[in-house]
Amino acid sequence: MIYPLAVILIVSLLDRVTSEIQWKEVVLNDKKTQQQTGIPHSFEKAAIQFKTGSAGDTGKNEQINVDFYDTEISMLGGFSVNFDSGKLTYKLNRCQTEKSYPFPDNMPSEAEKVWSVLVTTGAQPSFKCQVNGVEVINLLITEDSCGFTNWRDYWGPEQLQIAYVAFNSGQNLFLSYHLDSCYGGYYLDTDSICQECPVGGCPGEEGEGDSTNGDDTEPGDNHNYSQAVAHKLSALIVVLLFALNMNI
Repeated sequence: MIYPLAVILIVSLLDRVTSEIQWKEVVLNDKKTQQQTGIPHSFEKAAIQFKTGSAGDTGKNEQINVDFYDTEISMLGGFSVNFDSGKLTYKLNRCQTEKSYPFPDNMPSEAEKVWSVLVTTGAQPSFKCQVNGVEVINLLITEDSCGFTNWRDYWGPEQLQIAYVAFNSGQNLFLSYHLDSCYGGYYLDTDSICQECPVGGCPGEEGEGDSTNGDDTEPGDNHNYSQAVAHKLSALIVVLLFALNMNI
């Protein structure tokens, strides 16, 4: 009779493991628009992932913004996407000078999109963005790519110490977000820091290429479970061994 009890315990723990990754809604403010600030985040630990739906047919430009802040809650760089008559364009705020820039031809066409954003800080900052698993932006932050007058004050190697992120959309285009995974092509090392995968695939993967999590994973949703989850998996083994030992 020990086996049914062990199965119940294992299923319960597995359910808790799967729930480690949870999509959260971007909250509405008093004006019923989305404006959520002060979300703690470190790009060394994980990428940002968020979902957007299709823009409404309002006849006006619709926009989402993802902004970065330092430990003093001072604004750093940011990323905006314009949904203008169904045509998507983007801009790195306080870096690029044009009103908007076109996405490349490989931009996925699905109405619902999963965006993965990774900012590399340090001596050579960079900005990367994947949409539904397809990389659409890979930009080094330099004098050549940033024409904004004081871009170094927001994106410079010494200033870009990101501690918080913020979401903003006047048209409620954000569906949800989470901060629990690495960018596609990266993996969590033993210190739970995202590292770029070597040629041939990420450590622990079967075969080559970016990491995936099975058929139930959203496009572009490349989760890398934390050490806490690994501990829970170890607990499953302990429970199973205990159950087997009691049966003997």
